Amino acid sequence: MSEKLKVGILGGTGMVGQRFITLLENHPWFDVVLVAASGRSAGRLYEEAVEGRWKMQTPMPEFVKKMSVYDMDKDFDEIVSKVDFVFCAVNMPKNEIKALEERYAKAEVPVVSNNSANRWTPDVPMILPEVNPEHTKVIEAQKKRLGTTRGFIAVKPNCSIQSYAPALAALKEFDENKVGSFLYNIAMMAGYNQYENMVKINEIFYGMKETIKNLHAEGPAVFIGRCSTEILKSCEDVVTVFVRCSDKEKRVQRIFDKENVDTMQKARRLMDRKDWGRERYFKFWTKKDWKDEKNYDLILDTAKFSLEECSEILLKRMNE
Repeated sequence: MSEKLKVGILGGTGMVGQRFITLLENHPWFDVVLVAASGRSAGRLYEEAVEGRWKMQTPMPEFVKKMSVYDMDKDFDEIVSKVDFVFCAVNMPKNEIKALEERYAKAEVPVVSNNSANRWTPDVPMILPEVNPEHTKVIEAQKKRLGTTRGFIAVKPNCSIQSYAPALAALKEFDENKVGSFLYNIAMMAGYNQYENMVKINEIFYGMKETIKNLHAEGPAVFIGRCSTEILKSCEDVVTVFVRCSDKEKRVQRIFDKENVDTMQKARRLMDRKDWGRERYFKFWTKKDWKDEKNYDLILDTAKFSLEECSEILLKRMNE
């Protein structure tokens, strides 16, 4: 790039704005030419506006200390005349952020936003450059909606997603079973101490596994779920049973009647969520498909038999 792009930072006095300033110091592509904030900070030198509030571990860059802070609203025309695009890091209600970002975009100033306000806007791309650069193609549809030739809005994902998505994207060409359980748990437990939680989950599962084996050794027992079919698969005196309902509408009606939900749609979502959880749990610990008929000695379909008939079939099988 022969000439640096002139950028402004909206919300530059807050913590996220401060991070932008430290990251953009001596940047090879971008030159920070102005910082804008609310009217409370406008008209003051930057170092005065953030006095006692500098949150970064590194010192405040010299280039920004003597900059006069602009008012994002009142100085709008002057700001758009001086920048090639803006980074947005404001801390405001979401509806106000959306209005602010669209205002700048409609003035033909591209907006690269750290905020969540436009993450659900269909024609605003949420970009991780290493993962989905092709999503920038949707910007053309956004420009048509906004009536712009150059102005648009692009956003980043939330912090938890951006931390693990690049690593997972690099592994997407591989079988998910070979990626390893640790990455799966990072995805499921974003925002927590993943390693400590992984240790706890392992302790719980293997403790439960040992308990199932001990109870089986002590005498007749019935185990429902918890991967018991795989835990006891090497035991000769075990019958594995899969009880299912092939009629989904019948299942939805049964859930509606028993689970205290007020609409059939909610009952269907509850069914799907429980199925997803059971399937993922089984696959995570056994690397097998929960619904694969080869995993079971007996399959009972409650769409064809009543629960009482299924019980009779099962008792007859156990007594053979």
